[in-house]
Amino acid sequence: MTKYLKRSAEQYFQELYEFSYGVTSYDDGVSITKGTERLALMIIAEKGNRKRQIDRLERAYKRFCSILDSLTTQDMEVLKQYFIERKKVDYELLRGVVKNHLTFIEAYYIRTQKLQSNVQKKSLMIL
Repeated sequence: MTKYLKRSAEQYFQELYEFSYGVTSYDDGVSITKGTERLALMIIAEKGNRKRQIDRLERAYKRFCSILDSLTTQDMEVLKQYFIERKKVDYELLRGVVKNHLTFIEAYYIRTQKLQSNVQKKSLMIL
């Protein structure tokens, strides 16, 4: 998903720029086109949103890979086949793997969320 978002970002923003050219101008002779400022702010906001979305997906993927590295080889393969390779996996087998490691996964997720929150707080204090 992250790779797709990165690849499609350039085309997506090019389409936004092209759309902004079609805005009609004011009738009273003002050289600025109607809504240009709003469209520019929208494009800037969309770029920020896309970057945050990609960053969030990359962090989630790294977290998932770290969790996989902590599991047994057999359990890791089951989760990789289902979540990464999108292959069919026996439901009961998948359920068993998740159930066996749920406490660890929850603790890992909570710990990384706290670390992320602390980093964000520190970066805000610097500003």
